[in-house]
Amino acid sequence: AGKGGEITLTANDIVNEGEINASGQIGGQITITAEAITQALDAGMTVQSIAQASADVTDLPIEILTEMADYVPPQITIEAKHTVQLTGKLDVSSLNHDGGTLTIKADSTQLIDIELTAASSVTTGGLIEIESNTTYVDSALIDVSGMVKAGQVFMTAPQPEVPSMPTAPPEPVPIAPVNPSSLIVQYSTITATSRKGQGGDVTLTADTIDLSHTQILASGDTAGGDIKVGGDWQGKGSLPQAINVSIDQYSTLDVSAITNGNAGMIVAWSDIHNPNSSTIVNGTLLAKGGAEGGDGGMIETSGYDLKV
Repeated sequence: AGKGGEITLTANDIVNEGEINASGQIGGQITITAEAITQALDAGMTVQSIAQASADVTDLPIEILTEMADYVPPQITIEAKHTVQLTGKLDVSSLNHDGGTLTIKADSTQLIDIELTAASSVTTGGLIEIESNTTYVDSALIDVSGMVKAGQVFMTAPQPEVPSMPTAPPEPVPIAPVNPSSLIVQYSTITATSRKGQGGDVTLTADTIDLSHTQILASGDTAGGDIKVGGDWQGKGSLPQAINVSIDQYSTLDVSAITNGNAGMIVAWSDIHNPNSSTIVNGTLLAKGGAEGGDGGMIETSGYDLKV
């Protein structure tokens, strides 16, 4: 009947074969830090906010009602120096509040047969952020849907740090090679939809991005969201630009408005100034206005070498 607590695990190697749970009327926090982190298929991490309805809330003690007024979304943070290999379920969703925050950071991340949920049943979806130089996603459901507004999904590669300028001319030093980053998503669904409001935002960045047999849904009843694969509109903004982007014929990207409203934006981009870059787009890209009124959205497919 209260707020979930805090669970912190730190070790060289962590293997979760059970259930790590910090749920409550208000979800708590789970933090896991290691060299390598693995979760088994039947295992899970849950910090769900489980307050279901106003009728349930009114029966809570005044201290809990005060905490709910100062609501802090539930959090799961997973950081590994080397590898993260996860299956099963990670849940920072909410039944009566905004969805929580799920963060995964590692050099290499594998998400297979997994459900990542930061959805909200009544308000705004949460945030799922995966930062990894090499990311492989297979048979996954990633959900940041929200009733009023959907949340955000970021699957990105870390950017190299820019060294500060020395006060004196430096001695020539060899430049370390940079390993190209990659993001592969197959047989998966990323859901950032809203039943009553605006679709969310899905951003995918890496040197090489490959989507196959995958749905990315950012539609909303009153407005579509944004899906950015490999860069921003016409390469503007601060998003890093991909070198190779491929979307297969079995994939769907949808930022349509459902009932009454304007559609959002889809970008499939690789660096148009790089002779080695290419963008291959098959499948279905949708940015339709609402069925009862509203404008269509924007779709861009660009690359130095382009096949659509």
